Amino acid sequence: MIPSGYQFDFVKTRADCVVKRVGCYQAEREVIKPLRAIYNHQYKKTNTFIVDDNPSTFSENTENGILIRPFEEGDDDELMGLVIKLEQLIRVLTIL
Repeated sequence: MIPSGYQFDFVKTRADCVVKRVGCYQAEREVIKPLRAIYNHQYKKTNTFIVDDNPSTFSENTENGILIRPFEEGDDDELMGLVIKLEQLIRVLTIL
């Protein structure tokens, strides 16, 4: 499903998330995937993104988030749509 000639260097899952308190109460929390945890000389805002079905996971990096629909059993074609988005993104990035 990854566009031909490309690969992901890594995939972060829920186990890699950070729970952030967002309100005054213990229950007011959101799960985030902070990209600053992976930024270094190779990975930065210009070449890293988050794909998730929950916008709060990329609340610290909204410009790097790609929001998809939650997985549904059966005829779920969301990932195929993601492949098209990734191919378009790759084309744009190779032009720049």
